[in-house]
Amino acid sequence: MANNVVVETHYTQNMNRSLAADSETYQQCNYQTFQMLVLSVVDPLNTDEVRLKHLHNIAENIEILSTLPNYAVYIDLLVKNLLRSLIETDTVFIIPSNAQTIRKQMIEIFHRLPITEALRGFVKDILSPMFKLLTKENEENALLLLRIIVEYMKQFRPQMIMEVREFLQFVHNVYRQKASALDQIFLTKTFSHPTITINEIDLSTIIEQICTSVKLIVKKIQNFPVQSSITTDEATNSTPHIVTDTFTILSRASHSVKLLAEFPVAIVLLYQLCRQSLQAEFGELVPLFLRYLTLQPSKEQKNDPKFNMEIYIEFLTTQAKTLSFLAFVGKTYQEQLALNSDLLVLAIFQLLDGCPPENVQLRKDIIVAARHFVSSDFRTLFIPHVKRFFDENLLLSTGYTSREALEFVI
Repeated sequence: MANNVVVETHYTQNMNRSLAADSETYQQCNYQTFQMLVLSVVDPLNTDEVRLKHLHNIAENIEILSTLPNYAVYIDLLVKNLLRSLIETDTVFIIPSNAQTIRKQMIEIFHRLPITEALRGFVKDILSPMFKLLTKENEENALLLLRIIVEYMKQFRPQMIMEVREFLQFVHNVYRQKASALDQIFLTKTFSHPTITINEIDLSTIIEQICTSVKLIVKKIQNFPVQSSITTDEATNSTPHIVTDTFTILSRASHSVKLLAEFPVAIVLLYQLCRQSLQAEFGELVPLFLRYLTLQPSKEQKNDPKFNMEIYIEFLTTQAKTLSFLAFVGKTYQEQLALNSDLLVLAIFQLLDGCPPENVQLRKDIIVAARHFVSSDFRTLFIPHVKRFFDENLLLSTGYTSREALEFVI
């Protein structure tokens, strides 16, 4: 522990020195201290408190590091150690948890790296493991990983055909699984376990049932001695007392509705970068996305007291963004859209009908995407349904705010 304090103090003092002190000795001293901190973070023998403290120090000084002439050496150290540690250690699905905080902060280090030319040479080394991590991570970390992937791909435009192909296959599987899990998506879930510690609970059965974070209540029975005025040699009587602890269980990335809402934006970017090499793979997503757009909860599910409106709105958001993606690629994949035209028409009317009156932005997104199809070569598909477009309750809903805001959109 004493060594860790020395390392931390030495690192902080060095990083607070004037950046004008760019001598070779100063740079070497800085790097050696930084190296000790990074190695301390990935050392499983160190306590979580020490690892978190050193991660915090690294994160605080990322911007300063980027101004050093040997910045690339620091990036190389982070890539080789932090990403390897993330790959080799297990995903954590429960919070609060030091292990999850450490994993998330490791990922955030790469999110905070300044986008400079020095980073270009490491982009593939960073993104390749991140594509793999995303498929096995929890919802919280996967959202952060996807943001990093999108940002790096947008800025540096690397050619990573194999990784993108595997990512599209992952997306394909996620969308396909949602159809079979529809009866589980929209219900509010809270799990309660009578036990001694959280470590005794098999979380895998819970994780497989959820598509967003849920609460887990752990009930522990503690025995407190009963005070008595009579002293004996016998064991003191005790009264049971129930203590409850509340944890949050994070969903898998592959099950997450929140992550599903972010996929279309990422896919649009990847389509722009890789469509020549992966035209068939993107085309395979079109009929899958159309089938996904027609999914909706049953009337029985909506009337269930456990029906979760927040999850339902997130689900509609994923569908609206998916519809926008199809509008974006419509000209390229006209044949696939035409073969499934009945699903396209059904989906648009279902989305308008299912969107809550108070959710104005979501309705606007649906209308904008629908208007694209109505004004394209697909307009003839909507001729049999033209009367429905004159139904203001369908287009604008019954909400006053929605009608005022969307009147000039249609």
